[in-house]
Amino acid sequence: MAKSKRKNNRTLKFSLIEQAEEAEENLFQETWEIPKYISNNLIHTLRPYQNEALNNYHYTQTQIKPNPQHVLFNMATGSGKTDLMAALILYLYQDKNYTNFLFTVNTNSVLMKTKDNLINRDSKKYLFTDKIEIDGRFITIQEVERYPRIKQANTIYLKLATVQTISSDLFTIKENTMGLTDYEQDPVAILADEAHHYSANTKSEKKAEHTWESAINKILDVRNNKSQKNLLLEFTATVAFDKETIYNKYRDKVVFRYPLSRFMDDGYSKQVKRIETSANDKEKMLNVVLLSQFRKYYAQNENVTSKFKPIIMFKSAKVAVSKKANKTFNEIIAQLTVKNLLEFIQRQQLMDSNDNAALEIAYKYYLKNKSRLSKIISEIKHDFNPKNILNANDASGNMLEKGHYKALNTLESPNNFYRVVFAVAKLTEGWDVLNLYDIVRIGEEAGTNKNATMVEAQLIGRGARYYPFEISGKKSYQRRFDKDPSNKQLILETLHYHTMNEPQYLKQLVAALKQIDLPTGKDSKNPPIEIKVKSEFKATDVYCHGKIYYNESIDVPDSYFDSIQKYGIDHKVDIQRNLNYGSREVNYSADSDNIETKTISVSKFDDRYIKKAIQKIRFL
Repeated sequence: MAKSKRKNNRTLKFSLIEQAEEAEENLFQETWEIPKYISNNLIHTLRPYQNEALNNYHYTQTQIKPNPQHVLFNMATGSGKTDLMAALILYLYQDKNYTNFLFTVNTNSVLMKTKDNLINRDSKKYLFTDKIEIDGRFITIQEVERYPRIKQANTIYLKLATVQTISSDLFTIKENTMGLTDYEQDPVAILADEAHHYSANTKSEKKAEHTWESAINKILDVRNNKSQKNLLLEFTATVAFDKETIYNKYRDKVVFRYPLSRFMDDGYSKQVKRIETSANDKEKMLNVVLLSQFRKYYAQNENVTSKFKPIIMFKSAKVAVSKKANKTFNEIIAQLTVKNLLEFIQRQQLMDSNDNAALEIAYKYYLKNKSRLSKIISEIKHDFNPKNILNANDASGNMLEKGHYKALNTLESPNNFYRVVFAVAKLTEGWDVLNLYDIVRIGEEAGTNKNATMVEAQLIGRGARYYPFEISGKKSYQRRFDKDPSNKQLILETLHYHTMNEPQYLKQLVAALKQIDLPTGKDSKNPPIEIKVKSEFKATDVYCHGKIYYNESIDVPDSYFDSIQKYGIDHKVDIQRNLNYGSREVNYSADSDNIETKTISVSKFDDRYIKKAIQKIRFL
């Protein structure tokens, strides 16, 4: 018998969150203020929801008995989970006397990024202040492979390792590695990122001995007979709560939830729009270059003071396809001329598949600046030169092998000149570039099944991170322009996903976006209209193989119609009127066509005559 699934996550209940919310509403409950030793020692000011998450955790550790050892923070991609980790390290060190910390994740890319966040003081992504000071004492964060038996005062020990390494060290006896007794010696707080990967036993009908989940649980439980236990704090954006086993595992462990939809509604992300097109990969490549370069020019016109460098990512299904697309892209840029650019724009404007607002704005910009197109093309060739293109793929599939990690994670830097990234799925976790504005789905060999669309949806979620650019010297970490949906400035705060216009694929993609709670819309000049077609018509050759041709329509202002000729009335006979004289004698055989007429000379012409003339034309 199939296990039941909970389809609506909004109805799920989590006991820790409910208790914390009840305490918050209780007038007799003492309010806890975020300590100064946290706020003063972090580079970034914690956002309201991060303060709420920290507050909830403090509540579980002070008001609930026994204190939960294992909790989960379910927070949207890009919402600042690592900032929260930094705050929690300080909190657990100062308030709970933990000095040993273990950060674990399943990929090297996230591990390297976290080292920059928590260890490397020379990194621009370092999250602590240059000197961490608590109660007049300077605190040092020291990276270790093993926790020392004799500890130095005022020191936080942080081990960073992949969950694969930790599991291997526990289950395989080797020299100079940490075994279970090392985690038993002194209390350890585990910070487990991308925690949705650590539920193999829970998902399975059978308990496996050597899994990541069992390794982490062994570390967590090894001090259960001690007064100060080990802690496990898990962090993830995606948890399959619709699965009964996963929900039952976490129903009493989720301490805070901040879904992607709320994150976007609060304005902490870019807007996300889909450009659904029937264009081939080559056409999509040139389209996205024109849109990306227009973003750059528009930022300059809007007095964006920080260097605004919009990044394009071309997402391929396979490394070979990515390299081939890279070569094709280089050829397109090298062969670009004023003539073929204008011809391309004119063709695209006639295509119904490109009936979207963002590209139309970009097209109009280039057509309006025909006199500058030579210079614009020269700048495009410079900006999208092969030296400014990064293909984050190699034979091993590991972007760290050739030093790509540093380039990929410093794309916002003025000293980083990359404008384009070609990649496969390796960037779906751990990549936190902020100035990614366009993701292009390369169609060749791309999957259209549920798994493929879910990977794409997760990538879109990562690209939605907000880029805090400066305008007139002022920086914002929230969207500024979305109060007016027609505002062109929104192009500086919108991520576009360029994909194919295939109904079944789009249906699956939208379903995947809904599953990860990511609200998106189609970037279209006109709202979509749903038309239902009878099944017997769908079986006809006209529906299956026919083409639709239509005349291009042009908006004409009312002021254009200032004369009767503009209404298509050009003949003198149309403004003649037969007048009958008061009395005249005719015989019975007189020809009615020979009735005498009189031509009226109109000295003052107004709309009365136009209306009368229109009434006399049978067509109208």
